[in-house]
Amino acid sequence: MGKSIVALMLVGTLLMIGSLVYVYTHREDLKTSVLGEMTTEFQARQDQLLASMPPDLAINPSEPWNFSFVGDELHIAAPSLIQKTGAAPSTEQFEAARTQLTASIHGWLTKKPGDDKRFPVRIRFKNEP
Repeated sequence: MGKSIVALMLVGTLLMIGSLVYVYTHREDLKTSVLGEMTTEFQARQDQLLASMPPDLAINPSEPWNFSFVGDELHIAAPSLIQKTGAAPSTEQFEAARTQLTASIHGWLTKKPGDDKRFPVRIRFKNEP
């Protein structure tokens, strides 16, 4: 009786470890997939994204975009945000642009029901104070 309890506990422990390894490996594969999708989707939709920005704002087209993961958070280093009037953007304008970009990115990564690849997203503009 005692040996079967120990054997069951050992099997249960091994199953838990196996499932944790699977989840971690799957999550890392998903991150790699998301980074690839971000690059291709972004290239395909950059004009659409820039057109959806608030009318008084633009993103510097000569600066690069960079995508990376820090833990489970998708970090995006965005180019400088500029006002079409030439003035520096306000905090509210940075937030409005960040909200628009986040919504667009989540839309790209969720193409059909059940295909939810959303991660927490942190966007930082190059010229943000």
